Amino acid sequence: MTMPPSANRLKPAIVHVLPRTGIGGAEKHALHLLGTLARHPGIELHLVCFECAEWHDRFTALGIPVHVISRQAKLWIDLPRMLKLRKVIRRLNPDLIQSWLFEANLLCAVTRSQSSKLLTSQQSTRSSEQSRLVNLADAWSKRASDLVIANSEAGRDWACANGVRLDHVEIVPNAVLPGRTSPSRNRHGVIGFLGRLSPQKGLRVLARAAAVLPPEIRIKVGGPPQYFRLDQVALAGRLSYIGPITDVEAFLHSIDLLVLPATDGEGESNVLLEACAAGVPFVTTDVGDNGVLARRLGMPVVPPGDAEALARAMSTAIAAPPQYVSTRDQLLRDRAPEKVAARLVAIYRRLLPSYSQLLDPGSLFVA
Repeated sequence: MTMPPSANRLKPAIVHVLPRTGIGGAEKHALHLLGTLARHPGIELHLVCFECAEWHDRFTALGIPVHVISRQAKLWIDLPRMLKLRKVIRRLNPDLIQSWLFEANLLCAVTRSQSSKLLTSQQSTRSSEQSRLVNLADAWSKRASDLVIANSEAGRDWACANGVRLDHVEIVPNAVLPGRTSPSRNRHGVIGFLGRLSPQKGLRVLARAAAVLPPEIRIKVGGPPQYFRLDQVALAGRLSYIGPITDVEAFLHSIDLLVLPATDGEGESNVLLEACAAGVPFVTTDVGDNGVLARRLGMPVVPPGDAEALARAMSTAIAAPPQYVSTRDQLLRDRAPEKVAARLVAIYRRLLPSYSQLLDPGSLFVA
């Protein structure tokens, strides 16, 4: 029989479950938060992942135990992984489990112990890339959790539209590290796209927009291929594909303008915050909270799927780069990892009242 987690423990054990330690927006958010939470004296942290990927060394360098449970088969029939995850969870006997992304959300909802609180994540909204079955399973995992952590208002609204009560959703926005602002823009007409190569990110729209851009404007694409190769979006003649990007700041400092023409499925995109921190202007679409963020910062917003509007916005921004408005500095202060992690610790404190004295958000700001 499993003892209640708090029975013989001086501080709460919290297990984060992440599908892979690779390049991605949710993974970057998790890396920032775990790196900050690891400094909190009142938390025992663990990380479980299903795949060691490009950023695995960065996660292990945080100094928290990392438990790898390798995938054995497709998610729906991977019974060995479910059993191993249940075994690890029972051995660690955590007070709270926080899962990231659909795969981890679903597996944790299925294998959780009732003695542990479960926080699932809502990083995006419904995407055309996902099947109806995936969307239904995703919605069920949210309803089965004690609380849903959304990184955007759009994500919160999606969760509520799929049966999660409003008072069971908390918004914890993406964190961003303070960037090194590039001293000057290149002004060589270089546009950059950074993200996975998937339909949701709007690469086909970018292809149509690129076709009408002046020939001196170049487009650099960075990110891991996922659903198709670059030549399948007919962009080979207008851009250079430079592969997955591990140094985002260096990539941003090599371009004059970032573009994210997402068509659906976004919550709030990390790369826009990183562009803001680096002082690089961007053009994005009115999808998820990306349009809200862009308007707050004074950056151009175009309708999703409108290649002509995207081409006009990019041409204008290259010719006369938009300037960030004064709200940028406050936004970056609000999104510092310590500030965002403190919001998360406040949630832990509310869900684990027996540890309320230990779970002080202010401990994250003690040098």
